[in-house]
Order: sequence, then structure tokens, then C-alpha cells
Amino acid sequence: MGHVFSFPQITTQKLVLAPTLRLDVGIKADDDDTCPPPPRPPAVTFPKCPVCQRVMAPPIYICQTGHSVCGACTEQLRPPNCPVCQQPMTQMRNRSLEDFINKAKVPCPHRGTGCQLTPEYATVGDHAQECFYRTAECPFAAGLGKCSWTGVHNHVTEHVKEMHTSMFTEGLEAEIEMEGLTMRDCDRRVHVAAQQRNVFVVTFKLDSIQRLAYWTIQYMGPKKYAHNYNYEIHVTSKREPHRKVIFTERCLSDTTKTEDIFRQCLCAVLSLNALETFSTDNKVSYRFVISRHNPNYKPKRLSGEGTHVNTRSPPQRQWSRSRQGQWMERSGQE
Repeated sequence: MGHVFSFPQITTQKLVLAPTLRLDVGIKADDDDTCPPPPRPPAVTFPKCPVCQRVMAPPIYICQTGHSVCGACTEQLRPPNCPVCQQPMTQMRNRSLEDFINKAKVPCPHRGTGCQLTPEYATVGDHAQECFYRTAECPFAAGLGKCSWTGVHNHVTEHVKEMHTSMFTEGLEAEIEMEGLTMRDCDRRVHVAAQQRNVFVVTFKLDSIQRLAYWTIQYMGPKKYAHNYNYEIHVTSKREPHRKVIFTERCLSDTTKTEDIFRQCLCAVLSLNALETFSTDNKVSYRFVISRHNPNYKPKRLSGEGTHVNTRSPPQRQWSRSRQGQWMERSGQE
């Protein structure tokens, strides 16, 4: 015998949904675009859980009579009886209601700061974490503790240009010289690069305990946009300019923790023994280059360069990457 699905005595909350809009990063709409705005959708009524009085979130279970209770509250019922009719709860899911809630369009939680997107309820949490209008810290706060600024995510560029001018680049390519860099002490350096609305954070970390140096470049925004970019790190010797190491990697989003990137070696990695050969008077120079990803992307190379290092002969010096992601020096003839 089938179950009857009903919602008696369940309070509801009305959410007026905004029309679905599209956000294009770095692309302006045509001036002659005169398309009328989409019609305003009708108000949608979300059922509220009779236990916690919040909008129900999957999983949603029903009792023998057909009343619905959200999964978190169902686990807390002692005894496991429906709060509406006192009939026993079942393990049956209200799939129809779950699908209705998951597919419903809801305003972004950051609508108050400018976001006009209306993602589906099932994905609104993920969107909010990556939203361009979310609250963000200064890039120099998390890694260096040098700034206490917080603000709307898409205002980061203005803040960095004004307050951290020496560590900001207008463009996607720059030469960086790190002074006072010893191989005995842990160190961390941050640089910000921006082009239009696209902002990137360049992070260098020297780990004197693990005896490794790391570089990574993260896109400040959603993962799907971050994957559109590659970066290169060129480490050059000032004493011997023909010696150069080139790393290539894909950009990751700033929603991924930088320490996780370093720990998993999803970035450029160089041993300190190797890095020391590129140091002059405690100074190390490197160049970063950020470019749009395309299927035919190939690292930029100069004539005479090897796979990762300009070689010298005899003997020739090359670098290879271990399975653990570490770069180690090897010798041999090409």
C-alpha cells in the first residue's frame, strides 16, 4: 500500500527568487545589447522542518503517515516518532521534495555585496565559497600576517595596489628578486598580479626543515576559471645567466589551501641544495609568466635549453622530478 505525502501543520518560508543571470569574467557586454530582462519568476515556498523550523535540506525522511522531517532532526528524535502525528518514522526518503528543493533557484548569500547569480539550492554552498563577492582577507594576511584588511573579494586588487604597491604587478608577467634569502631559515614571500578582473597570488615558501623551496600561483576566484590558466616559474642564476630552471604547472583556485598545494607538491618544487646554486649574496631571482590554457600549450623555451635546465658541458647538469614531486639533480650526457 502506497504512502500519502502531505504536509499538514508545517510552517513555510517564502523566498522571492531573482532571475538567473550569467557572470562573464573579464568580458564586457555589447553596448547595443537591448535584450529585455527575463521575466520575474513567481515566489517559491519552501517547507520548513517541524522540528528545527528551518528550510528542509536533504536527506528528508517521512513517517508512516507521510509527514516529512529533515535527516539531521530524524536522528535526534527520541523515540523516533513523527513530531506531527506521533507515528513512527521510516527510512523512506521523500525524493520528490528533495528534488524540488535541490533544483530550486535561490539568491546567492552574497547578493547584498553585488552578486546577482541564482544557483540551485544544491550548489549554492559551493558557489558561496568561490563567489567573487564573498568576504576575503588580504593575500598578505594568511601567509605573512602583515595586513588585517578584509573586504569584498573583488576589491582585493584596489587594496593591494594602494597598500602593498611594491608587491603588486599590473599584468601577468614579472621579474621578482628576493633579497635576504638564506637557506638556513624558513621564509615566505607573496606577490599579487592582476589583469582586468583576473587576480593571481604568487606564493614562494622556503622550508629549511624539509630542505625544499616551493612556488605556486593561485587564481582568486572559482575553480572553473582557475583551470583556464597555466603558469611558468623561471629561476635564473645571476652569476651564470645561461643557467635557468623552468617549471610549468596549472593554476589552482585560492579556495584550495596553499599549504595543501605545497604538501602534495602540486606546484614548482626545488631542493635547497639546487636553489643555493642560483643564489648570489642571499638574493634569488625568478620570473613568473601566466597564460591562458589551451590544448596545444607548450612551455616557453630558449634555444639550447634542456627539459628543465640550461645545460653546461662538460659535465652537463640536469634536473628530474621524483615520484614524490621533488626535483633532484642528475648528471649525464644528452
